[in-house]
Amino acid sequence: MPLVGFAGLTGWALLSQFWSHAPGRATIGFDRDLLYLLTFALFASVGATRARLTWAVRGVALAMAAVAAVSLISRVAPDVLSTSLPPSQTAAFPTR
Repeated sequence: MPLVGFAGLTGWALLSQFWSHAPGRATIGFDRDLLYLLTFALFASVGATRARLTWAVRGVALAMAAVAAVSLISRVAPDVLSTSLPPSQTAAFPTR
């Protein structure tokens, strides 16, 4: 039943871009709600056995470690993995 509620919320967020004064924000909200829906569906589909739960926790821990490693590389060695915009795009984002 919660999955139906998440699906309704996600559909409502998608439809809200038609009457919103900021459709871009509504689209971002839809993306976030879709992520919540898919995450819930993924974890709800994992059976309640101890072995499956152990593998699910290991997978989440591995994903977290990968994100942390990429984040660390982007800060420690920015020449390897740059997160800054190219000079041609910096004019669109003025600094204060």
